[in-house]
Amino acid sequence: MAQHPLVLPNVDGMDLRAELNDFAEALATNNSGPSEPPNPFKFMWWADTTTGLLKQRAADNMSWITVGTLDTPNLGLATRGANTFTGAQNFNGQTLQRPVLRDYGEVVNALGSIAGPVAISTASGNVVTATVAGDVTFSFATSWPAGVASTITLRLTNGGAHGVTWPAGTKWPGGIVPALAVMGVDILTFITLDGSTSWFGVQVTPRAAPVFPQVTSVTPSTFTTLDTSHAVAMPAAVAAGDLLLAVLTSRAASLTTPAAWTAKLNAVFQGEPFTGSAGFGVFAKIADGSEASGTVNFETTTATPSLAAQVYRVRRWRGDLAGVAIGTAVAGSSLSPNPTSLTAPWGAARTLWIAAAGSVNDGEPFIAAPAGYSGLVSTVAAAGSNNRSAVGSAWLESEAASENAGAFMLDGPEAWAAVMIGVQPA
Repeated sequence: MAQHPLVLPNVDGMDLRAELNDFAEALATNNSGPSEPPNPFKFMWWADTTTGLLKQRAADNMSWITVGTLDTPNLGLATRGANTFTGAQNFNGQTLQRPVLRDYGEVVNALGSIAGPVAISTASGNVVTATVAGDVTFSFATSWPAGVASTITLRLTNGGAHGVTWPAGTKWPGGIVPALAVMGVDILTFITLDGSTSWFGVQVTPRAAPVFPQVTSVTPSTFTTLDTSHAVAMPAAVAAGDLLLAVLTSRAASLTTPAAWTAKLNAVFQGEPFTGSAGFGVFAKIADGSEASGTVNFETTTATPSLAAQVYRVRRWRGDLAGVAIGTAVAGSSLSPNPTSLTAPWGAARTLWIAAAGSVNDGEPFIAAPAGYSGLVSTVAAAGSNNRSAVGSAWLESEAASENAGAFMLDGPEAWAAVMIGVQPA
């Protein structure tokens, strides 16, 4: 190790010879030493024995630039010829031009079981694996700016078993969102050209066979106080893209449509033994996810002594309200509310059929669903005598193009209205 200020003092004789020897040794050893040379010049070399690095003084003579590693072939730098790298290489966004690649791999970002909000970034790997264990809302990000293509390859297991919400701005061929396997693996590839503002997705594996829309819950509400406002309960769990269907019966007034909801049916009916008008309606909404455990005010045109409501949460459906068909409402007075048949405009498919009915007067419960129907739900708003209202519903999965449910059974005769609802699969 030798360092010298590289300026000769004004000495003579043996002292001058010693200075020249030190001067030469400093040059010969690249000013080696544990600390920087005492009088640095721009572009000077320094063999830093503390860090084991060869450094060169910057052009502004203010700092040192690391060149390579001491006591290492070629200072640890790649040669112009063939090289074998033993560590990570960071090109820092620079262009690698005209390479021929062979036997290359990609980093895999293995997420394991996922549910809820899931953020995926290319900074963690462009290939992602995950198993869907609950409703999922994805967001994608890339470290690359607009004008540079960036991709994500997603291997998703059991994606069709729960609700999957893709990032806003994701575009699919033909605008058709992929149908994912309930039990199995799907491969999907996404590309962005604008720094993650929008993503173009394609399903690499064959589109999963359509499955029936799924009723995940039916949430009842009852109101027995004379009023025009009714805070109808929403399902405890709601994911963006779910279908919400509200079926309501009002004892003595017609219904109004809340903001952001669509009235598929809003009717009045009457019949023996009840002679006044009552309201019966079916309202639909594509959920945004904020509805979970909340309420929606379904108002009536005038105060009503009772109102009964059921809110269906449906997933694995078409995704727009054209996928909800409604039949012609029919009214009567008997033990057996019987909706008329409905033909689905989409033809034969794995359709979810919902038979729904409302009744007023004595609040007789629905005790039997139409033959072959499952999940009978009877909701009774038990106000005073002759002021009660009720909703009954049940569902059926069928690939037929049309459905005639048959009759419900009440525990006693009531005035009623009934209708068929069809929900198109994804």
